[in-house]
Amino acid sequence: MPLVPGSLPEESREPLADCLAAGRVLVAAAGPAPDPLAEGPYAYVRPGRATDGFWTWDLAWERWVRRRGCAPPEEFVRHVEARRFVPPPGTNG
Repeated sequence: MPLVPGSLPEESREPLADCLAAGRVLVAAAGPAPDPLAEGPYAYVRPGRATDGFWTWDLAWERWVRRRGCAPPEEFVRHVEARRFVPPPGTNG
């Protein structure tokens, strides 16, 4: 899926990013990785994967949604909207 800054409506960014941030971390690297959307040489993302029990995603998606407005896959957005942006019980953290 291509990262397209500004492809997510402004009103969806914060609630969607909050859901991504609330996912349970499955695996995380010890250090940061360069952000492919960085405008300078010193921007990094947290490498790893998280889940809400149904979907998994790169930990970096929270940053890309919140700061860059990149839209995740449409099916994932519909899944989160159907839950009214509330993570399933037991997945926070």
